[in-house]
Amino acid sequence: MVLNSGNNNQEIKIMSKLYDLYILTNNSAYQYADFEDKDIYLPEALIKIKSFSNQDIFNKRINLKNIWKSIDIELIKRDVGKRLRVNPDILETLHMKMFSEKSLEYLKDLIPENVEILPVNNISSDKKYYILNFTSDIDCLTDKSELDASGFVITDIKKYDFELSKVTYDMFKIKKIPDDIYVTKKFIEKVMESNLKGFCFIPIWSSETGGIENPTYSEIAGVDKTQEWIKT
Repeated sequence: MVLNSGNNNQEIKIMSKLYDLYILTNNSAYQYADFEDKDIYLPEALIKIKSFSNQDIFNKRINLKNIWKSIDIELIKRDVGKRLRVNPDILETLHMKMFSEKSLEYLKDLIPENVEILPVNNISSDKKYYILNFTSDIDCLTDKSELDASGFVITDIKKYDFELSKVTYDMFKIKKIPDDIYVTKKFIEKVMESNLKGFCFIPIWSSETGGIENPTYSEIAGVDKTQEWIKT
Protein backbone atom coordinates (compact mmCIF):
# COMPACT_ATOMS: atom_id res chain seq x y z
CA MET A 1 0.00 0.00 0.00
CA VAL A 2 1.37 3.45 -0.94
CA LEU A 3 0.19 6.84 0.35
CA ASN A 4 1.11 10.35 -0.81
CA SER A 5 2.53 12.35 2.09
CA GLY A 6 1.19 15.74 0.98
CA ASN A 7 3.12 18.86 -0.05
CA ASN A 8 6.51 17.19 -0.46
CA ASN A 9 4.99 14.60 -2.83
CA GLN A 10 7.01 11.83 -1.21
CA GLU A 11 5.58 8.34 -1.29
CA ILE A 12 5.31 6.56 2.05
CA LYS A 13 5.08 2.79 1.99
CA ILE A 14 2.83 1.32 4.66
CA MET A 15 3.21 -2.33 5.56
CA SER A 16 0.06 -4.42 5.32
CA LYS A 17 -0.53 -7.66 7.19
CA LEU A 18 -3.28 -10.25 6.77
CA TYR A 19 -4.49 -12.87 9.25
CA ASP A 20 -6.68 -15.96 9.41
CA LEU A 21 -9.41 -15.65 12.06
CA TYR A 22 -9.27 -18.77 14.20
CA ILE A 23 -10.81 -20.37 17.28
CA LEU A 24 -8.79 -22.73 19.48
CA THR A 25 -10.77 -25.94 18.98
CA ASN A 26 -8.10 -28.09 20.64
CA ASN A 27 -8.08 -26.07 23.84
CA SER A 28 -9.99 -27.62 26.75
CA ALA A 29 -11.69 -24.27 27.35
CA TYR A 30 -13.07 -24.13 23.83
CA GLN A 31 -16.83 -23.76 23.48
CA TYR A 32 -18.94 -24.56 20.46
CA ALA A 33 -22.53 -24.02 19.43
CA ASP A 34 -24.58 -27.20 19.41
CA PHE A 35 -27.72 -27.29 17.26
CA GLU A 36 -29.84 -29.55 15.08
CA ASP A 37 -28.76 -29.31 11.45
CA LYS A 38 -32.30 -30.15 10.32
CA ASP A 39 -33.49 -26.95 12.03
CA ILE A 40 -31.81 -24.88 9.32
CA TYR A 41 -34.73 -24.24 7.01
CA LEU A 42 -33.97 -24.49 3.30
CA PRO A 43 -36.51 -24.16 0.49
CA GLU A 44 -36.45 -26.88 -2.15
CA ALA A 45 -34.33 -24.82 -4.53
CA LEU A 46 -31.53 -24.57 -1.95
CA ILE A 47 -31.79 -28.19 -0.82
CA LYS A 48 -30.77 -29.16 -4.33
CA ILE A 49 -27.49 -27.23 -4.19
CA LYS A 50 -26.30 -28.11 -0.67
CA SER A 51 -23.62 -30.78 -0.28
CA PHE A 52 -24.13 -33.01 2.76
CA SER A 53 -25.64 -31.05 5.64
CA ASN A 54 -27.95 -28.05 5.66
CA GLN A 55 -25.22 -25.84 7.08
CA ASP A 56 -23.21 -26.47 3.90
CA ILE A 57 -25.36 -23.74 2.40
CA PHE A 58 -23.15 -21.16 4.14
CA ASN A 59 -20.33 -22.17 1.79
CA LYS A 60 -22.35 -21.37 -1.32
CA ARG A 61 -22.08 -17.56 -1.11
CA ILE A 62 -25.78 -16.97 -1.66
CA ASN A 63 -28.31 -14.64 -0.04
CA LEU A 64 -30.18 -16.23 2.86
CA LYS A 65 -31.58 -13.23 4.69
CA ASN A 66 -35.02 -13.33 3.06
CA ILE A 67 -35.62 -17.02 3.83
CA TRP A 68 -33.78 -17.32 7.17
CA LYS A 69 -35.62 -18.76 10.17
CA SER A 70 -33.79 -18.53 13.50
CA ILE A 71 -32.47 -21.79 14.99
CA ASP A 72 -31.91 -22.77 18.63
CA ILE A 73 -28.28 -23.12 19.72
CA GLU A 74 -26.85 -24.37 23.02
CA LEU A 75 -23.32 -23.46 24.04
CA ILE A 76 -21.31 -26.48 25.12
CA LYS A 77 -17.88 -26.82 26.70
CA ARG A 78 -16.21 -29.38 24.46
CA ASP A 79 -14.16 -31.27 27.06
CA VAL A 80 -16.93 -32.03 29.55
CA GLY A 81 -20.14 -31.24 27.65
CA LYS A 82 -21.44 -28.86 30.30
CA ARG A 83 -23.44 -25.74 29.63
CA LEU A 84 -21.44 -22.51 29.95
CA ARG A 85 -21.83 -19.88 32.63
CA VAL A 86 -20.35 -17.09 30.49
CA ASN A 87 -20.17 -17.12 26.71
CA PRO A 88 -17.41 -15.84 24.40
CA ASP A 89 -17.94 -13.24 21.67
CA ILE A 90 -17.29 -15.63 18.78
CA LEU A 91 -18.41 -19.21 18.20
CA GLU A 92 -18.17 -21.66 15.35
CA THR A 93 -19.70 -24.84 14.03
CA LEU A 94 -18.51 -26.88 11.07
CA HIS A 95 -19.30 -24.21 8.47
CA MET A 96 -20.55 -21.22 10.43
CA LYS A 97 -19.02 -18.52 12.61
CA MET A 98 -21.26 -16.68 15.04
CA PHE A 99 -20.57 -13.25 16.50
CA SER A 100 -22.08 -11.89 19.68
CA GLU A 101 -24.25 -8.78 19.63
CA LYS A 102 -21.47 -6.96 21.49
CA SER A 103 -18.85 -7.85 18.89
CA LEU A 104 -21.12 -6.75 16.03
CA GLU A 105 -21.67 -3.41 17.73
CA TYR A 106 -17.94 -2.75 18.13
CA LEU A 107 -16.99 -4.13 14.70
CA LYS A 108 -19.93 -2.80 12.68
CA ASP A 109 -17.80 -0.34 10.70
CA LEU A 110 -15.50 -3.17 9.59
CA ILE A 111 -18.14 -5.69 8.53
CA PRO A 112 -18.45 -5.50 4.73
CA GLU A 113 -21.64 -4.99 2.77
CA ASN A 114 -21.52 -8.55 1.38
CA VAL A 115 -22.16 -10.04 4.84
CA GLU A 116 -25.65 -10.94 6.05
CA ILE A 117 -26.23 -10.99 9.81
CA LEU A 118 -28.63 -13.81 10.70
CA PRO A 119 -30.02 -14.18 14.25
CA VAL A 120 -30.02 -17.41 16.26
CA ASN A 121 -31.74 -18.23 19.56
CA ASN A 122 -29.24 -18.94 22.33
CA ILE A 123 -31.00 -21.21 24.84
CA SER A 124 -27.96 -21.28 27.16
CA SER A 125 -28.14 -17.64 28.26
CA ASP A 126 -29.50 -14.22 27.38
CA LYS A 127 -26.44 -13.41 25.27
CA LYS A 128 -27.39 -12.90 21.63
CA TYR A 129 -25.48 -14.36 18.68
CA TYR A 130 -25.67 -13.96 14.93
CA ILE A 131 -24.37 -16.05 12.04
CA LEU A 132 -22.27 -14.16 9.51
CA ASN A 133 -23.18 -15.24 5.99
CA PHE A 134 -20.83 -14.08 3.25
CA THR A 135 -22.68 -13.67 -0.06
CA SER A 136 -19.48 -13.26 -2.10
CA ASP A 137 -15.73 -13.77 -1.83
CA ILE A 138 -12.52 -12.35 -3.31
CA ASP A 139 -10.28 -13.92 -5.94
CA CYS A 140 -7.12 -12.42 -4.47
CA LEU A 141 -4.48 -15.19 -4.34
CA THR A 142 -1.68 -15.07 -6.89
CA ASP A 143 0.02 -17.92 -8.73
CA LYS A 144 2.84 -17.71 -6.18
CA SER A 145 0.57 -19.20 -3.51
CA GLU A 146 1.46 -22.77 -2.60
CA LEU A 147 -1.72 -24.79 -2.21
CA ASP A 148 -3.47 -28.11 -2.66
CA ALA A 149 -6.88 -28.31 -4.28
CA SER A 150 -9.59 -30.90 -4.73
CA GLY A 151 -11.95 -30.02 -7.54
CA PHE A 152 -13.16 -26.46 -7.02
CA VAL A 153 -12.07 -26.28 -3.36
CA ILE A 154 -8.65 -25.39 -1.91
CA THR A 155 -7.96 -27.98 0.78
CA ASP A 156 -4.59 -26.82 2.14
CA ILE A 157 -2.44 -23.71 1.84
CA LYS A 158 1.26 -24.03 2.50
CA LYS A 159 1.95 -20.40 1.67
CA TYR A 160 -0.31 -17.47 0.84
CA ASP A 161 0.51 -14.77 -1.68
CA PHE A 162 -2.00 -11.95 -2.13
CA GLU A 163 -2.78 -9.43 -4.83
CA LEU A 164 -3.32 -6.72 -2.24
CA SER A 165 -5.19 -4.35 -4.55
CA LYS A 166 -8.09 -6.82 -4.57
CA VAL A 167 -8.36 -6.88 -0.77
CA THR A 168 -10.78 -4.00 -0.30
CA TYR A 169 -12.34 -5.09 3.01
CA ASP A 170 -10.99 -5.53 6.54
CA MET A 171 -12.87 -8.83 6.77
CA PHE A 172 -13.30 -11.18 3.82
CA LYS A 173 -13.43 -14.69 2.43
CA ILE A 174 -11.27 -16.06 -0.37
CA LYS A 175 -12.55 -17.77 -3.49
CA LYS A 176 -12.46 -21.60 -3.26
CA ILE A 177 -11.77 -21.55 0.52
CA PRO A 178 -15.21 -22.25 2.01
CA ASP A 179 -14.91 -21.69 5.76
CA ASP A 180 -12.04 -19.39 6.71
CA ILE A 181 -12.49 -15.68 7.42
CA TYR A 182 -9.50 -13.40 6.80
CA VAL A 183 -8.90 -10.03 8.44
CA THR A 184 -6.55 -7.07 8.45
CA LYS A 185 -4.48 -5.60 11.27
CA LYS A 186 -7.10 -2.87 11.61
CA PHE A 187 -9.71 -5.52 12.45
CA ILE A 188 -7.44 -7.05 15.10
CA GLU A 189 -6.76 -3.68 16.72
CA LYS A 190 -10.51 -3.04 17.00
CA VAL A 191 -11.06 -6.45 18.63
CA MET A 192 -8.26 -5.78 21.12
CA GLU A 193 -9.42 -2.32 22.14
CA SER A 194 -13.00 -3.60 22.51
CA ASN A 195 -11.91 -6.42 24.86
CA LEU A 196 -13.85 -9.04 22.91
CA LYS A 197 -13.43 -12.64 24.08
CA GLY A 198 -12.51 -15.65 21.97
CA PHE A 199 -10.85 -14.07 18.96
CA CYS A 200 -7.49 -15.46 17.81
CA PHE A 201 -5.54 -14.58 14.70
CA ILE A 202 -2.95 -16.50 12.67
CA PRO A 203 -0.51 -14.27 10.73
CA ILE A 204 -0.37 -15.51 7.13
CA TRP A 205 1.05 -12.72 4.96
CA SER A 206 2.92 -9.40 5.06
CA SER A 207 3.53 -6.92 2.26
CA GLU A 208 7.18 -6.77 3.40
CA THR A 209 8.04 -10.44 3.80
CA GLY A 210 5.30 -12.20 1.82
CA GLY A 211 3.56 -15.37 2.94
CA ILE A 212 4.51 -17.31 6.06
CA GLU A 213 5.64 -20.85 5.29
CA ASN A 214 3.17 -23.41 6.63
CA PRO A 215 1.34 -21.04 8.99
CA THR A 216 0.44 -22.98 12.12
CA TYR A 217 -1.79 -22.41 15.11
CA SER A 218 1.25 -21.95 17.37
CA GLU A 219 1.97 -18.64 15.61
CA ILE A 220 -1.16 -16.98 16.94
CA ALA A 221 -1.02 -13.19 17.12
CA GLY A 222 -3.50 -10.76 18.55
CA VAL A 223 -6.06 -11.77 21.14
CA ASP A 224 -6.08 -15.08 22.97
CA LYS A 225 -8.60 -14.96 25.80
CA THR A 226 -9.44 -18.64 26.00
CA GLN A 227 -8.19 -18.89 29.60
CA GLU A 228 -10.59 -16.12 30.60
CA TRP A 229 -13.44 -18.31 29.43
CA ILE A 230 -12.52 -20.68 32.23
CA LYS A 231 -12.05 -17.96 34.87
CA THR A 232 -15.26 -16.01 34.24
